[in-house]
Amino acid sequence: MHRRVWVVTGVVLALAGIAVSGAGASAYFWDRSQADVIARGVTIGGVPVGGLEAAQARAVLEARFAARLRQPVQLVRWGRSFTVRPTATGLRLDVDRMVDDAVAASRTGGLYARVRRAILKKSLAVSIPLRASLSQPQLSTVAGRVAHVLDTPAKNAHLAPKPLAVGIKVTPSSWGVAVD
Repeated sequence: MHRRVWVVTGVVLALAGIAVSGAGASAYFWDRSQADVIARGVTIGGVPVGGLEAAQARAVLEARFAARLRQPVQLVRWGRSFTVRPTATGLRLDVDRMVDDAVAASRTGGLYARVRRAILKKSLAVSIPLRASLSQPQLSTVAGRVAHVLDTPAKNAHLAPKPLAVGIKVTPSSWGVAVD
C-alpha cells in the first residue's frame, strides 16, 4: 500500500512536470511567433497600430502620413505669402525607427508578462512620438528664397541741406528685416 502511494505520487509529479514543461514550451514558441507583432493599445503619432505586424504598421503609417507630407504649407508674413513643399525641405519621417520603438515597447516585460497580457487581452498604453528629420542644406535653400523676398536692409537717418540753404531735410531711419 505504501509503495503504491509513492508510485502514484511519482506518476502524478511526472505528468505535472510534463504539463508544465509543455505549457512553458508552448508559451515560448507562441511568444517567438509574436516577435514582430505590436501590442494592443500602442499608438504611433496618434495612429493606433496595436495588433499589427511591423510590416503592416509601416504600410499604415506611410499611407497615413505620406499624403500629409506632400501637401504644401502656406507661410504668411507681412502680407507676403510663401508656399513651401515639405519635400523641398528634405522632411523625412523615420517610420522604421518608430515601428522598431513600438515593437520594442511591446516586448517589454518578461515572457510571463507578455503571455499574461495576451491571455487577459490587456492593452499596453504606449504612445510613440513622430520622429522626423529635415535636410539642413535643403532647409537653408528654402530659407534663402524666403529671405531674398523679405530681407530689407536697415537705413540710417540722413540729413541734407535744402536748396538755397532754407533748412535741413531729415530722412528718418528705418528698421531692417532679416530672415534667420
